[in-house]
Amino acid sequence: MKIDIAPRLNMHAFSDPTELCQGRLASIVKPVLQWISLQNLKTQIKNERAALRRLNDSQLRDIGLNRSEAMLESNRGFSDIPLNRVKPSAG
Repeated sequence: MKIDIAPRLNMHAFSDPTELCQGRLASIVKPVLQWISLQNLKTQIKNERAALRRLNDSQLRDIGLNRSEAMLESNRGFSDIPLNRVKPSAG
């Protein structure tokens, strides 16, 4: 009879993946996860800016913008993230 004594990790039990790591590994994993999160945010904002470019003048008026304001926003660079979209790091 084979007895499995290896502990099982329930990945869903952790709200923060870095809780699985301790010490030196956490010091490597946490910045990588933060970088991935930042890249995801940059991609999301890039997609939002592309959608803004596709709106017609009537739709832009509905959201309180004119064509020149929409073009200024949609032409911002990939790394140009509004500060109110960045979550502060927790230590």
